[in-house]
Amino acid sequence: MKKGSYILLIELEEKETVKIGPGNRELEKGFYTYFGTAFGPGGLKRVERHSKQASGEKNVKHWHIDYLTTLEKSRMIKAVKFPEKDLECELASQAQNMIEAFGSTDCKCGSHLAYFHEREEGEALLEKMKAKYLNS
Repeated sequence: MKKGSYILLIELEEKETVKIGPGNRELEKGFYTYFGTAFGPGGLKRVERHSKQASGEKNVKHWHIDYLTTLEKSRMIKAVKFPEKDLECELASQAQNMIEAFGSTDCKCGSHLAYFHEREEGEALLEKMKAKYLNS
């Protein structure tokens, strides 16, 4: 199975309070990009797992992103995979409007989740990342 990095684009249809770790996070209605890696045994099949979480087929919370994807009013719009590339932190460092300390407990980044009010903003970031990293 191929391993690598990925970006998820997720819509949250209404404001939600999410409990992650010792505290709660207020997540606004809008669109989110999550930057992740999949270098474990299942590799990029992790993206499929996230999709199952988002569709309600699965409801096991292991990573921070699971607390967003399992919300009833969230849905995964798309995913971009970067096979054989360890880019999670580099991708996250190029985004703005980050949700503090989300999905980055195993690295020195401030966050791996970015917020966008409009879908087009999130999709533009995905396209920019694809153009920059998929052909390099």
